[in-house]
Amino acid sequence: MDNKLMKTKEDLLKGEMQGLVFTEEMKRNVLAEISQRPSMSRQKKKAKNKTVPAALSFAAVTAFAIGMYYIISNGLFEEPNADKPPEETEIITPIEEEDVKENDNETEEETEENLPDDTVEEEPDSDPDKEQTDTETDQEIKDDQKQDEPVVVEPTKEELAGILNEFLQIEDSLFNTVSTNIKFAELGLKTKEDFYSYFYHLADKAVVEAIFSVNLDEREDGLYVIPMGGDRFSTFLDSEPYDFQRISDTEYHIIQELSSDFHGHYTITYIFTKQNGQWKLFDYEVFDHYYDSH
Repeated sequence: MDNKLMKTKEDLLKGEMQGLVFTEEMKRNVLAEISQRPSMSRQKKKAKNKTVPAALSFAAVTAFAIGMYYIISNGLFEEPNADKPPEETEIITPIEEEDVKENDNETEEETEENLPDDTVEEEPDSDPDKEQTDTETDQEIKDDQKQDEPVVVEPTKEELAGILNEFLQIEDSLFNTVSTNIKFAELGLKTKEDFYSYFYHLADKAVVEAIFSVNLDEREDGLYVIPMGGDRFSTFLDSEPYDFQRISDTEYHIIQELSSDFHGHYTITYIFTKQNGQWKLFDYEVFDHYYDSH
């Protein structure tokens, strides 16, 4: 046991305590430190000394004293970082909203500057099938609209002239059937309306009244003819030249210039309009080259 203790002492002396000189002052310090421990510890040590050999006690005390001196003299009992000055606490300044906006604007400007000048937004790829479908749909809508629109059938020159000829033929047949007393009793015509109704499929009611109202007289016993000269309306001749003019989709004119000893030199314009899908005589105008030009 003594040999082990001595070996331990030598190891300590060769280690961290190598070169350490145990002076008289060090001895006094160790003894003073030991003398300051409570009496109870001394009694315990005395009790131990009775059982432990003197050499072991001396070696242990010597090692303890050397270790304590080394620790105390090198300040190993001091708190770590005791001499270091306290670190300064960083004060965080709150960021104002305006500063945040300015920083965002600066970031956006930097991003725009970093973009290349020829940057072009990519357009989504078009679908050829969808475009074709849309085109076909638009065309179908246009076709449906065209079908809904009324089809304008232009009358021919001969068609309108035929309306005039039929009108004049009915007029001649009515007037030629009257008896010598110039009465329409034989035809059963008692009113002007009875007479006008023969022409409604060819002409507007207003123009029929304008042509014949001055030539008819309603009496209690029937309808009579008032003897007068023939109206210029009834002088149309399809054997003579006449003009055919389109005014609009719903209005056309037939114009003829004539001369006679009875009526003089005049130009008559027959106005046709489309009524309920049918072309009819709507009105007429007469221009007298002698009276209207002076």
